[in-house]
Amino acid sequence: MANVRASPGSWTREAGKPHRSFTDADNFRWSVYELTAPVFDRRLGSVLVFESDACVRRIRVFPSDWHELPDRELDSLMRMD
Repeated sequence: MANVRASPGSWTREAGKPHRSFTDADNFRWSVYELTAPVFDRRLGSVLVFESDACVRRIRVFPSDWHELPDRELDSLMRMD
């Protein structure tokens, strides 16, 4: 799990893709959304971004229905290595 911010303009947030917020087990508020990798990223695909006031985490392997998961399951997904 990466805890770094992507450079501005290096990833594309697509209009119409799900976006939601939740509060984790430690009572931190997170904003969650998908970003599509730029064409020069050899890994391609999308990442799921978890963003709080203090941290940004990116997950490369995530279920397509992540936006429908209960907060507890989304919290678990975020904490997976």
